[in-house]
Amino acid sequence: MREKCRRKKEFLKDVSAFANRVGGDLIIGIEEDGEGCASRINPIILHNVENEKLSINNFLNDSIKPRISGLDLEFVAVGGGHVLVIRVPKSFYPPHRTNGGGSSRYYVRNSSGVHEADVDELRAIFLQGTMIREKVRHFHAERTALIMENRGIYPIKREGGQIILHIQPMSAFGDHIPLNPVEVRAIESEFRPQVPVGGSTSPRINIDGFAVLGHSKESSIGYCQIFRDGRVEYTRNTIWGELEDGSKMLSNINVERHIVGSACKFLKGLKALSLTPPMLVSASLVDVKGCVLQQSGWHDYEPNYPLEHNILVLPEIFLDFYATDKEYQAALRPMVDGFWNAFGRDCSPNFDSNGNWTPAP
Repeated sequence: MREKCRRKKEFLKDVSAFANRVGGDLIIGIEEDGEGCASRINPIILHNVENEKLSINNFLNDSIKPRISGLDLEFVAVGGGHVLVIRVPKSFYPPHRTNGGGSSRYYVRNSSGVHEADVDELRAIFLQGTMIREKVRHFHAERTALIMENRGIYPIKREGGQIILHIQPMSAFGDHIPLNPVEVRAIESEFRPQVPVGGSTSPRINIDGFAVLGHSKESSIGYCQIFRDGRVEYTRNTIWGELEDGSKMLSNINVERHIVGSACKFLKGLKALSLTPPMLVSASLVDVKGCVLQQSGWHDYEPNYPLEHNILVLPEIFLDFYATDKEYQAALRPMVDGFWNAFGRDCSPNFDSNGNWTPAP
């Protein structure tokens, strides 16, 4: 039992150390000589490969925090058993700590092996993660400014406010193979922007990757751009209407559909393109100063303060794995609740008691 615990501890150290620095392949079932070279195969004897794979996945997810996205486990059959190959990606959300024996520790790997990170190494890892997250936020802010100046991917009339949504895989900031726009075109239906009744969409390859434009009967109203590095940019105008008294009314249902409905759809597309999580979802509403929420039904008596700023930046959402629509909706809820908070409301009423998103028709 003591030997088994020691092996588990060494196993966790190796996996977390790979993720905290450069990534790599960890092979279980091959012995080394004294110089770190493979000497012979010592296969693992398994009764059920799938159950063992599930057990190891659960163990790693429970014992390393935050969980490492993109781990790939493969049992390779060899004479008399299996060799386990664990492909550990370089993490874009470091550092990762191991939990065991009542303590948390951070490990790194260098040419001489795995060791516990010292203060300087840990500081460097934290800084690396912070820099990546700052790059993600800068991209959203920079693209929002360009779109407001009508210098986005395509000119869009700046009327009725706009929503700007970005989904950014962290892999866009590391080594990656650029997307082939032709492959994106094959699944363009996953990236179609929402259009009004009678509207249409038009897909096209461009210098930045691939885009699907949305049109009303009269003009272009938005687009969805998939950049070659896997980032998604979605824009849509006319999110508020002007009443006879000059007040600007935002449709809460439309805004939620642009955020939740579009994000769920685009995430399916990114999964089909084999983009690796984690991802950060960012959204802003622009030209919304003075807007109030559209009142309806039972919540007429609740606060409805007009927005005081021209740009409303919503809470960003970190997604570290692909999931179902229901799980995406639950993960995006803080962003949607943030939208309602801006008007003085506690939260969105469009989630039921179980956390399911149930917007009115």
